[in-house]
Amino acid sequence: MAPPLRAAEPTPPPPKDRPYGREIVESMSWHGYASKAGGSTTGAAKLFVVAMLAFFYPFWLGICAVMLVSYGLLMLLFWPVRYWAKKNKVGHYAEPPSP
Repeated sequence: MAPPLRAAEPTPPPPKDRPYGREIVESMSWHGYASKAGGSTTGAAKLFVVAMLAFFYPFWLGICAVMLVSYGLLMLLFWPVRYWAKKNKVGHYAEPPSP
């Protein structure tokens, strides 16, 4: 027969002598970062890669968005030149004269 289920023990409140948010600041230190890696070099390398991706990924998205918008603006700005170049191909007016 299975043992009876016990109610989960409540977690104790944080001590009042520490300022609010101190745990977050401590978790951002190198010691908190290394403790999450479990002491292994591979774990630290994986955490480093994940942290770099999380840090730089939004910047890449922003850069791509800016490039896409700027390319679209250039296409709109230079559409008359493109239209003229497509209409007046070089071969139409630069052919050698017929004898």
